[in-house]
Amino acid sequence: MQLNTGTGLWAAAMLLLAGCGGGGDAGDRAKDKGGATTDAAPAASTSSACPKAPAGAPTIQGVAIGMTGAEAIAALKCADAGYRADYAPRSGTGVPWLPDGTYMRLSIVGGRSDDKSQDKVSVEIYGLKGEERVIGVYREIFFYAGGQPLIDKTKEQLVAKYGALEPIAPPNMGSGLAEEIGIARDSAGAPLPRTSDGMMQNRCWGGDGYAARDAQCGSSIFARIGIDSGNPQLVSNMRLSLDNGSYAAKVMQETDARIAATQQQAKNADTAAAADRTPSF
Repeated sequence: MQLNTGTGLWAAAMLLLAGCGGGGDAGDRAKDKGGATTDAAPAASTSSACPKAPAGAPTIQGVAIGMTGAEAIAALKCADAGYRADYAPRSGTGVPWLPDGTYMRLSIVGGRSDDKSQDKVSVEIYGLKGEERVIGVYREIFFYAGGQPLIDKTKEQLVAKYGALEPIAPPNMGSGLAEEIGIARDSAGAPLPRTSDGMMQNRCWGGDGYAARDAQCGSSIFARIGIDSGNPQLVSNMRLSLDNGSYAAKVMQETDARIAATQQQAKNADTAAAADRTPSF
């Protein structure tokens, strides 16, 4: 089922968020060293206003795979006091109907901007209302003049948080003016093999707000670091995605089965109620 949760929602979502407060204190910035090797599980509820990810689970702005929608919104606001975050409006076709006739909520957006950068996060969720779970997280940052970090420092920070990240492709095959690094593992936690041309398999991470959905994939982290054309030591933009394909596939399969079962029950009830009706012509 194709879902429409990409970054095209950003403008509409920002209108929605205009009335939302930033809320929360500066959030959980703990380093998740080596966390990309661990399959994430649903986060346990805590008494704190800032939800905590499971130990060892990778996060983006405090959001981990398996968190509830409410936990993801709270985590974003805790990660940055200036963040605004809420459920995004649905967009396009292919959005699943729920048994009560309403639409499923499929994404959360958050972000902030100032004179140094524009920072936005898209969290893909799936599930019945009130039971949504995070199945993918995507962050994109555009750096303005005076706010651009060094590429080397950026990579050091990514490695400190997520563990060893490998080049996605050999140097002569890299994207123009960008460096791509990451790690992708299978559902058993083993690193995915490279293709014959040396590239890392890309089916296990999403992008542009879409989560990877593959039962053979485990936890993955992918970063695309844009290089400033005027100064190749500086970052112009960065895209960062967090996925767990097998978890996403499981949540979607279980949710769709529940929706189908409920819809079938409603049909059966309608059929039973019609059994004693005698049409008059």
